[in-house]
Amino acid sequence: GGDTIRSITYQPYTPLFMTALVYLVIVIALSALLTRFERRLHRSDNR
Repeated sequence: GGDTIRSITYQPYTPLFMTALVYLVIVIALSALLTRFERRLHRSDNR
């Protein structure tokens, strides 16, 4: 996919930055969800 975009647009770094941005958004979202889940589990352990 990246090679096709590079050959059409002649911009080698745009697909890489977009992929990195999507990855970063996914990792931050999953990290936030897991943090909430862990807090909820910790609260139930204290009861």
